[in-house]
Amino acid sequence: MALLAFRKDTTVQPYKGLFEKQRWQDLIKHFKSDECQLSAIPPQSLLTLTVQSGLTCLKSTHCEEEPREDSHCPVCNPLLGQIASTLPFAVSVILCCFVW
Repeated sequence: MALLAFRKDTTVQPYKGLFEKQRWQDLIKHFKSDECQLSAIPPQSLLTLTVQSGLTCLKSTHCEEEPREDSHCPVCNPLLGQIASTLPFAVSVILCCFVW
C-alpha cells in the first residue's frame, strides 16, 4: 500500500528498489511459476520434454567422441546435438546405434 504514496522516481530506499525494472522481471517470473503450479502445467513444454527424453535414450559416449554429420543419428545432428550436449548419456548403449 505504501507504493501508492510514492512515485516511481522516489529516493526512499525500501520503495526505490520496488520500482526497479529487475523487480518487474522477478514478478513476471514468479507469476509464471505460480500459474504453472496452479494449473498443473510443467514449466517446460511437453514437446521439449519428449525431445530431451528421446535424445537421452540415444546419446552415447561415441556421439561425443566422434560426431558424424553424415549419419542419421539425431544426437550427431548439429542442431539437436546442441540440445543433447546438456543431457546425460544413455547407460545401456555402448556405440552410436546409427553408425552401423
